[in-house]
Amino acid sequence: MFINVTMSCRQVPGLTLAVVSGNQSWIKGFGMADIDTGREVNEHTLFNIGSITKGFTATLIAALLSETQNEFTWNSKISDILEGFSFPDTVRTTMTTLRDILSHRTGLSGLDYGMISGYPTELTREEMTRRMQFVPEVKSFRDDYYYNNIMYMLAGHVTEILGMDSWENLTKKKILQPLNMTHTTFLEKPSQVVADNIAKPYALKNGKLINGTESLYTIHPSEPAGAILSNAEDMAKYMRFLIQKGRVHSGREIVEEKLLSELFNTYNHLSGSIEEGLRKPTFPVDEVDVGYGYGWIIGSYRGYKKVWHSGGLFAYISLLWVYPDMGIGIFASLNGPAVTNLASDALRTIFFYVSDILLGEEPWLNATTACSFPGKWKNSTVRPVSNDDLHHPFNVILDRYVGNYGSHVFPDVHITKDENVLRFQCNRIFGILHPTNKTNKFKLEVTDPWEIVLGNRNANNEITMFPVDFDMDETSAIGFNWTTDAPIPFFRDWHFNNRIPVTGSSSKLLHVHCIMLLCLVCLEMGII
Repeated sequence: MFINVTMSCRQVPGLTLAVVSGNQSWIKGFGMADIDTGREVNEHTLFNIGSITKGFTATLIAALLSETQNEFTWNSKISDILEGFSFPDTVRTTMTTLRDILSHRTGLSGLDYGMISGYPTELTREEMTRRMQFVPEVKSFRDDYYYNNIMYMLAGHVTEILGMDSWENLTKKKILQPLNMTHTTFLEKPSQVVADNIAKPYALKNGKLINGTESLYTIHPSEPAGAILSNAEDMAKYMRFLIQKGRVHSGREIVEEKLLSELFNTYNHLSGSIEEGLRKPTFPVDEVDVGYGYGWIIGSYRGYKKVWHSGGLFAYISLLWVYPDMGIGIFASLNGPAVTNLASDALRTIFFYVSDILLGEEPWLNATTACSFPGKWKNSTVRPVSNDDLHHPFNVILDRYVGNYGSHVFPDVHITKDENVLRFQCNRIFGILHPTNKTNKFKLEVTDPWEIVLGNRNANNEITMFPVDFDMDETSAIGFNWTTDAPIPFFRDWHFNNRIPVTGSSSKLLHVHCIMLLCLVCLEMGII
């Protein structure tokens, strides 16, 4: 009853839930995977688990490190694994380690709007890794926590070098197959989200659920940051593997306990851009989150150690809590409504209630108060978004800005004029460039797709706009900076697909393997 009530008042279409406690598991689906056909969620229905994928990537690295015979460790520098690799500055290039990229302390932009816009399908992780030299700084190196999806793309490429196979194949061989996670797979193309075995994504518009924008559901080449599709049945097996410290049900060790345990240590204290709810409890219980490990947040609930992570890809919102000392794990994922607090509040409500029952504590939420959480428990004010500098002057010559622009790290942008309006398109993101009271400076309002529009509005329905500042010659724009979390430079008539020059070989390990292969060929031919 509690879960159904919570879903109803939050307008959640469907939800999958897995609970592990000791040797027992409880798995169940709720609601609709497809509203139009009436297909219900069951224990086999797949959902995108979003950033919970990061824990899998970190686990995969742990498995591969154990095979390198101490050649590489968590403290190994990326430049020692990837020869010729570079970040935008010497300090980061020479000092950044696996620990830095997995614990979000590089201080570089996460390039989230590049991922949302959609990179070319032919882009490889190797090529995107070469472009890390152009990623702008948001914070100082190792000075603060700054969540970063593109660094997990880089971590995925590291696994490909260490394991000499794709991240997808390695994840299957090293984690999914040993754990018998037979249904779990990867989000590789948008059409998957409307398949019969997957919960369809939904968004909320004018108070009603609508089909999600299918084209948004790809994060290539950042799949290691958030592309796993799984269900309650398989995630129960994953939680049990974590609780059993790297062992499967038979007792066989899949990942060395020492290496796996390092995922759950604190390497970066939570501050900076992480959401308020992770630092400041807004309800009458003791919930504390103190730091980030490798793909995991480390904290406590009511005095019990808790390691956890959330995941979000528009309509798909997921949550996983593990109480390692108590042998308890909880996982849930839902398929909407996209980009609202309704979905995340629904999951947290359910997790607090289920946690209290499993921990033997008196639940502080019930079916009556489930729908009011967290409203009556928090005192928060919405910071207004100021766009006071917007105006529509008659002296702005819009034709000067029309053109095609490219960047090293974002997909191409096309700017066109429609009557007296500048239209902005970055692949699947569309918007309007509004003039400001400053020459050659505009603000981008995203107008489509709906999920991005909704995500760029605060609780007061005020619109967040992004600065777009043009560089000019005597007659027209020669480029611009688009600022999301940091300025991204674009250049007229440049194209993202223009290949970045190779500054070095892909990997020292690749050299070794090539030499070994050459020796074997020579032996076969009798040359040596």
